[in-house]
Amino acid sequence: MSEKITYAVFLREARKPSATPFTYIYYPITYPLSYLLFKLGFSANGISLLSIIVSFLGAITIIYGYFISGVTLFLISYLLDFCDGNVARIHYKYLKLSRSEASGKRGYMYESLYANISYFLFFFSLGYYFYFTEGEKLIYFILPVFTVGIKIISRYMALYVSMLNNKGVSQKAVEKSADILFASRSFFNHIKFFLKRIIDNARMYYISFLLVALLFPSLLLYFFIAYCLLVLVLNALKIILIMLRVKA
Repeated sequence: MSEKITYAVFLREARKPSATPFTYIYYPITYPLSYLLFKLGFSANGISLLSIIVSFLGAITIIYGYFISGVTLFLISYLLDFCDGNVARIHYKYLKLSRSEASGKRGYMYESLYANISYFLFFFSLGYYFYFTEGEKLIYFILPVFTVGIKIISRYMALYVSMLNNKGVSQKAVEKSADILFASRSFFNHIKFFLKRIIDNARMYYISFLLVALLFPSLLLYFFIAYCLLVLVLNALKIILIMLRVKA
């Protein structure tokens, strides 16, 4: 069946119905890659697992001292995370497979697994890299551990509070749990959205570290420390705001 689907058809059917503005730059890049993976016979879940494998390769590459190549692999893993959704939409929208056949709950589990694993691997490999290249100071390991820890805690709390407030949790609630802070359209919430969803996100981690490594390599260590502290502060604030939004 896949051999009969042209790229034009794939592009039309794989488009996400709605996407936040900052993702539009990524989707055009992922469509050709998604189509190639689809033609090679990858399922959506297979692509999700591939993105996890590429994350491990990125971490190993950074640990062995190839910083730019490693961060590039992490960025590729992030693009693959878009591809699984593109292929899943082809399966259940165009080929009319059931949700369970196209991706199903296991697909959502893999997506969450990818996010948590990639955060951990990225910051751990950065800590390892700077520990051995910048004087073996323990702070370079401690800082990313706290960064990843508070990141995962804030993600868990957002989901859990969503479950509490809705007396259960649907898949839609899971997908939107990270938006718990942005219920209104006030200017303040737009600022929070920018800080939390754009700055504190894998897409910005990988791109910003790659740009700094290429353009300002002498500032890379300072950027690493500053970014870890920024993520710590943003997620600490997120936890506080989540606690304030729990319904009585």
